Amino acid sequence: MPLNQSSIFPPSRNINVTFDWIDIAAGTGYNVFDGFNAKDSTGNNYILIDNASNLTSTYTLGDGHVCLMTTDNTAGVGKKIDVDFDMTAFQKPRTIEGNAFVRINLWCNTLANVYSKAIFRKWDGATETDLVTTQSPTDVLQIPGDSYSWTLKLVVPRTVFKAGEQVRLTIEVYTDGGAEVQLGHNPRDQAIGSSLKSGASRLVIAVPFKLDI
Repeated sequence: MPLNQSSIFPPSRNINVTFDWIDIAAGTGYNVFDGFNAKDSTGNNYILIDNASNLTSTYTLGDGHVCLMTTDNTAGVGKKIDVDFDMTAFQKPRTIEGNAFVRINLWCNTLANVYSKAIFRKWDGATETDLVTTQSPTDVLQIPGDSYSWTLKLVVPRTVFKAGEQVRLTIEVYTDGGAEVQLGHNPRDQAIGSSLKSGASRLVIAVPFKLDI
Protein backbone atom coordinates (compact mmCIF):
# COMPACT_ATOMS: atom_id res chain seq x y z
CA MET A 1 0.00 0.00 0.00
CA PRO A 2 1.62 3.29 -1.04
CA LEU A 3 2.34 5.81 1.64
CA ASN A 4 0.17 8.87 1.78
CA GLN A 5 2.81 11.56 1.61
CA SER A 6 0.36 14.20 2.78
CA SER A 7 0.16 12.37 6.10
CA ILE A 8 3.95 12.41 6.48
CA PHE A 9 4.75 15.97 5.44
CA PRO A 10 2.71 18.85 6.81
CA PRO A 11 1.21 21.21 4.24
CA SER A 12 3.46 24.07 3.23
CA ARG A 13 2.66 27.50 4.54
CA ASN A 14 2.52 30.47 2.24
CA ILE A 15 4.05 33.66 3.57
CA ASN A 16 1.84 36.59 2.70
CA VAL A 17 3.76 39.82 2.25
CA THR A 18 1.65 42.90 2.71
CA PHE A 19 2.45 46.45 1.61
CA ASP A 20 1.26 49.85 2.75
CA TRP A 21 0.55 50.69 -0.88
CA ILE A 22 1.40 49.42 -4.37
CA ASP A 23 2.54 51.27 -7.48
CA ILE A 24 1.18 48.97 -10.19
CA ALA A 25 2.82 50.86 -13.06
CA ALA A 26 6.27 50.50 -11.48
CA GLY A 27 5.68 46.98 -10.17
CA THR A 28 6.61 48.19 -6.70
CA GLY A 29 5.22 47.59 -3.25
CA TYR A 30 5.92 50.18 -0.57
CA ASN A 31 6.48 49.60 3.12
CA VAL A 32 6.78 52.49 5.56
CA PHE A 33 9.44 52.31 8.29
CA ASP A 34 9.83 54.57 11.31
CA GLY A 35 13.15 55.77 12.64
CA PHE A 36 13.21 54.66 16.27
CA ASN A 37 15.59 54.37 19.22
CA ALA A 38 15.36 51.15 21.22
CA LYS A 39 17.56 52.03 24.20
CA ASP A 40 19.14 49.39 26.41
CA SER A 41 21.98 49.08 28.93
CA THR A 42 24.57 49.50 26.18
CA GLY A 43 23.11 52.79 24.99
CA ASN A 44 21.27 53.83 21.83
CA ASN A 45 20.09 51.45 19.10
CA TYR A 46 18.79 53.48 16.18
CA ILE A 47 16.65 51.24 14.00
CA LEU A 48 14.07 51.25 11.21
CA ILE A 49 10.93 49.45 12.31
CA ASP A 50 7.89 48.69 10.17
CA ASN A 51 5.16 51.28 10.81
CA ALA A 52 5.84 51.80 14.52
CA SER A 53 3.24 54.52 15.10
CA ASN A 54 1.61 52.52 17.90
CA LEU A 55 4.79 52.41 19.94
CA THR A 56 4.84 54.70 22.95
CA SER A 57 8.00 56.74 23.32
CA THR A 58 9.06 58.31 26.58
CA TYR A 59 10.04 61.92 26.04
CA THR A 60 13.42 62.86 27.49
CA LEU A 61 14.98 65.74 25.62
CA GLY A 62 18.64 65.25 24.80
CA ASP A 63 18.97 61.53 25.58
CA GLY A 64 18.36 60.46 21.98
CA HIS A 65 15.15 58.58 22.76
CA VAL A 66 12.74 60.49 20.52
CA CYS A 67 14.94 63.40 19.51
CA LEU A 68 18.60 63.90 18.62
CA MET A 69 20.01 67.20 19.81
CA THR A 70 23.27 69.02 19.13
CA THR A 71 24.58 72.27 20.62
CA ASP A 72 27.59 72.74 18.36
CA ASN A 73 28.55 76.42 18.67
CA THR A 74 31.31 76.48 16.06
CA ALA A 75 31.10 79.13 13.38
CA GLY A 76 30.64 78.37 9.71
CA VAL A 77 28.69 75.70 7.88
CA GLY A 78 29.12 72.32 9.52
CA LYS A 79 27.57 68.92 10.04
CA LYS A 80 25.62 68.93 13.31
CA ILE A 81 23.95 65.50 13.20
CA ASP A 82 25.01 62.22 11.58
CA VAL A 83 22.97 59.15 12.56
CA ASP A 84 22.33 55.69 11.07
CA PHE A 85 18.97 53.93 11.30
CA ASP A 86 19.19 50.20 10.44
CA MET A 87 16.45 47.86 9.28
CA THR A 88 16.32 44.28 10.59
CA ALA A 89 18.56 41.98 8.52
CA PHE A 90 16.72 40.24 5.67
CA GLN A 91 16.10 36.52 6.14
CA LYS A 92 15.85 35.93 2.38
CA PRO A 93 16.97 37.96 -0.65
CA ARG A 94 14.87 41.04 -1.45
CA THR A 95 15.12 43.44 -4.38
CA ILE A 96 14.68 47.17 -3.86
CA GLU A 97 14.30 49.58 -6.76
CA GLY A 98 12.50 52.84 -7.40
CA ASN A 99 11.61 56.04 -5.60
CA ALA A 100 12.06 55.97 -1.84
CA PHE A 101 10.56 58.84 0.15
CA VAL A 102 11.97 60.18 3.42
CA ARG A 103 10.20 62.59 5.76
CA ILE A 104 12.50 64.64 8.01
CA ASN A 105 11.44 67.00 10.80
CA LEU A 106 13.87 69.19 12.72
CA TRP A 107 14.06 72.34 14.81
CA CYS A 108 16.72 75.04 15.19
CA ASN A 109 16.97 77.61 17.99
CA THR A 110 18.58 80.50 16.16
CA LEU A 111 18.83 82.32 12.82
CA ALA A 112 20.61 79.90 10.51
CA ASN A 113 20.82 78.32 7.09
CA VAL A 114 19.80 74.68 7.46
CA TYR A 115 19.80 71.67 5.13
CA SER A 116 19.82 67.91 5.49
CA LYS A 117 20.97 64.83 3.58
CA ALA A 118 19.33 61.42 3.38
CA ILE A 119 21.62 58.55 2.36
CA PHE A 120 20.21 55.14 1.40
CA ARG A 121 22.78 52.42 2.05
CA LYS A 122 23.34 48.69 2.11
CA TRP A 123 24.91 47.44 5.35
CA ASP A 124 26.24 43.92 5.98
CA GLY A 125 27.49 44.43 9.52
CA ALA A 126 30.98 45.41 8.39
CA THR A 127 30.77 47.43 5.16
CA GLU A 128 28.54 50.29 4.05
CA THR A 129 27.62 50.61 0.38
CA ASP A 130 26.13 53.96 -0.62
CA LEU A 131 23.27 53.57 -3.11
CA VAL A 132 21.87 57.10 -3.38
CA THR A 133 22.11 60.45 -1.58
CA THR A 134 19.60 63.30 -1.71
CA GLN A 135 20.12 66.77 -0.24
CA SER A 136 17.28 69.06 0.79
CA PRO A 137 17.05 72.71 -0.22
CA THR A 138 18.82 75.12 2.11
CA ASP A 139 16.18 76.87 4.20
CA VAL A 140 16.90 80.23 5.79
CA LEU A 141 15.47 80.39 9.29
CA GLN A 142 13.71 83.70 9.76
CA ILE A 143 12.28 83.14 13.23
CA PRO A 144 14.43 81.69 16.05
CA GLY A 145 12.90 78.49 17.30
CA ASP A 146 11.31 77.65 13.95
CA SER A 147 10.97 74.10 12.62
CA TYR A 148 11.61 72.49 9.25
CA SER A 149 9.92 69.64 7.43
CA TRP A 150 11.14 68.05 4.21
CA THR A 151 10.03 65.09 2.16
CA LEU A 152 12.94 63.94 0.02
CA LYS A 153 12.90 61.56 -2.94
CA LEU A 154 15.75 59.07 -3.35
CA VAL A 155 15.91 57.16 -6.64
CA VAL A 156 17.24 53.78 -5.54
CA PRO A 157 18.95 51.72 -8.28
CA ARG A 158 17.94 48.07 -8.62
CA THR A 159 19.73 46.40 -5.72
CA VAL A 160 19.52 42.85 -4.41
CA PHE A 161 19.89 42.54 -0.66
CA LYS A 162 21.15 39.11 0.33
CA ALA A 163 20.09 37.27 3.46
CA GLY A 164 21.84 38.92 6.41
CA GLU A 165 22.12 42.34 4.76
CA GLN A 166 20.26 45.45 5.92
CA VAL A 167 18.91 48.74 4.68
CA ARG A 168 20.65 51.64 6.40
CA LEU A 169 19.19 55.14 6.31
CA THR A 170 21.67 57.85 7.29
CA ILE A 171 20.41 61.33 8.14
CA GLU A 172 22.84 64.26 8.23
CA VAL A 173 21.92 67.81 9.29
CA TYR A 174 24.01 70.90 8.47
CA THR A 175 23.73 74.49 9.70
CA ASP A 176 25.88 77.59 9.73
CA GLY A 177 26.85 79.49 12.86
CA GLY A 178 26.29 78.31 16.41
CA ALA A 179 22.96 76.55 16.61
CA GLU A 180 21.09 74.02 18.68
CA VAL A 181 19.46 71.55 16.33
CA GLN A 182 16.94 68.82 17.08
CA LEU A 183 16.03 65.93 14.77
CA GLY A 184 12.79 64.20 15.72
CA HIS A 185 12.30 60.45 15.44
CA ASN A 186 9.12 59.93 17.44
CA PRO A 187 6.90 57.26 15.79
CA ARG A 188 3.79 58.71 17.46
CA ASP A 189 4.47 62.12 15.88
CA GLN A 190 3.81 63.84 19.22
CA ALA A 191 5.11 67.21 20.33
CA ILE A 192 8.62 67.10 21.81
CA GLY A 193 8.93 69.71 24.54
CA SER A 194 8.41 73.23 23.25
CA SER A 195 10.35 72.66 20.02
CA LEU A 196 9.06 70.00 17.62
CA LYS A 197 5.30 70.26 17.32
CA SER A 198 2.65 67.57 17.19
CA GLY A 199 2.50 66.20 13.66
CA ALA A 200 6.09 67.26 12.99
CA SER A 201 8.36 64.95 14.99
CA ARG A 202 8.30 61.67 13.05
CA LEU A 203 11.09 60.30 10.83
CA VAL A 204 9.80 57.89 8.19
CA ILE A 205 10.97 56.26 4.98
CA ALA A 206 8.83 54.55 2.34
CA VAL A 207 10.92 51.76 0.79
CA PRO A 208 10.13 50.44 -2.74
CA PHE A 209 10.28 46.62 -2.98
CA LYS A 210 10.03 45.03 -6.42
CA LEU A 211 7.02 42.79 -6.98
CA ASP A 212 7.03 39.48 -8.86
CA ILE A 213 4.40 40.50 -11.40
